[in-house]
Amino acid sequence: ELTRHISFDFHLDSPWQLPISLAEPKSIRSIILPRQFRSAIEGRSGESICDGLTKYKFLRMLDLHNSGIKVVANSIGELKHLRYLDLSQNVNIRELPNSICRLQNLQTLKLNHCSDLQTLPRKMKKLVDLRIVENESCYSLTHMPRGLSQVINLRTLTEFVLRNGTGSVSNQSGKLDELKELNHLRGKLKIKNLRSWEFDKTEDASLCRKQDLLSLILIWDIDAALVPADCEKSLEDLRPHPNLKQLSLSAYGGIQFSSWLPSHKNLVKFSLSRCIRCQCLPRLDHLPLLEVLVVDELTELEHILDEAFRIESGSFFPSLKELRLTNLPKLERWWKDAPDNFEEETTFPLLSKLIVEDCPNLTSMPLFPYLEELLVLKNTSWKPFKRTIAAEERIPMTFESEASSSTSSRVGRVASLSKLRTLRIIHMSTGVPNMWQSLPSLRSLTFDHLDDINALLEGLQQLTSLQQFHIWRCERLEEIPSWIGDVKSLKTISIKLCPNLKIPPGKISLITSLQKVEIEDCPLVSHIESMLKDRLYTR
Repeated sequence: ELTRHISFDFHLDSPWQLPISLAEPKSIRSIILPRQFRSAIEGRSGESICDGLTKYKFLRMLDLHNSGIKVVANSIGELKHLRYLDLSQNVNIRELPNSICRLQNLQTLKLNHCSDLQTLPRKMKKLVDLRIVENESCYSLTHMPRGLSQVINLRTLTEFVLRNGTGSVSNQSGKLDELKELNHLRGKLKIKNLRSWEFDKTEDASLCRKQDLLSLILIWDIDAALVPADCEKSLEDLRPHPNLKQLSLSAYGGIQFSSWLPSHKNLVKFSLSRCIRCQCLPRLDHLPLLEVLVVDELTELEHILDEAFRIESGSFFPSLKELRLTNLPKLERWWKDAPDNFEEETTFPLLSKLIVEDCPNLTSMPLFPYLEELLVLKNTSWKPFKRTIAAEERIPMTFESEASSSTSSRVGRVASLSKLRTLRIIHMSTGVPNMWQSLPSLRSLTFDHLDDINALLEGLQQLTSLQQFHIWRCERLEEIPSWIGDVKSLKTISIKLCPNLKIPPGKISLITSLQKVEIEDCPLVSHIESMLKDRLYTR
């Protein structure tokens, strides 16, 4: 009778009956069913488990995540004292019974990754004590119910889904005015299927009053006939509170961005994706806290900014640490109108991670000499890399005084990219002459889908810190260079999908520092060297 909390850390048997004889049902407050993996329970509806729970009249917490449930029984509405219900990762649930709305004490409802869930209970407005609704990755969810605005205690609502069409159910689906009074929302909010300011009533969302929101994701309905002016008006209406730290816009159909964007001084991360009409970005280089900038699949983007501004030293993206430019087929340069060498004289002061993928026409951008964490170059020009390596920069360095624990700074000359640790080169042409001597700190190097790999292999022995070397999908690779044994720091070699590669016996064993060798889908490599029996993996 003293038992209050039960967790079944094993797979329940096929009848889906809880071993209720273990405790007095009236005393139980929490039931948790971890490790009920879908593979072990596939094909069971799960209704019986919900029916069996009605014996636990005073249950406060019920965790059925990843339980393989297909149908949530109506009897769940009999658990009047339930405050916490987790149904997340039950991918086969299509709807929730309206009886859930009888759970007047329910405070937390978790539905994350219920990918087949199509609707929420129509009378959710009756759950007046509800504080947390997590419905992330419910990809089939068609709309939100009307009346959600009456759940005024709501603190977390991860996704608000607008109906992306018309029909008889449209009168029962909530528009953005449901968010108007929910000013205590905090954390992350995603709004999906935006169409036009008039249809969605975007001005009624009152996002500017939600000061506790930290992350906002706005996704327009990419299949709708979006009018640029309507999209621009809706974005203007959806202005968030200045406290916002992360903002993401996807499938935005406007040409221009709202004037409020550059004024959000607290932004730490800004992402743009599939904005197919945008030809340039809002000015963001002065934002003091921006650390991550992601620009993906803006197919009409030709330049980042319209005009060049006078830039003080260290004021250009002063906090930016990560920049991703991907799938931008028309992007040519950073500024549309800039004096000669303007871009080459501008530097990202703190950038540590740079990813440039499928930007084949990008030939000019600000320098990135301070990269440390990662550089990825895929299907793009070598010119920005070449200019960065050629630049000799005054780089601030820090050191700790021997006499105290305080940290001071001084200025010294350090070669560009001298601290870069990871480089990935994918689907690129011949590299830059003598480039390897400029990368003394490189620890991980990847060549992927290179036609002229032999030119890039020249001089690699200068990478005295290299520990991991990956070669993938390089059809012209026929042999490993003879100097490979001179790289004493090398610990891992991975070679995959190189059909013409031959490795003479004894070649790999020359690398005494090697701990792991992976060779996959290289049909001409068939022998296993005796010296590497514990280190070699072939397939």
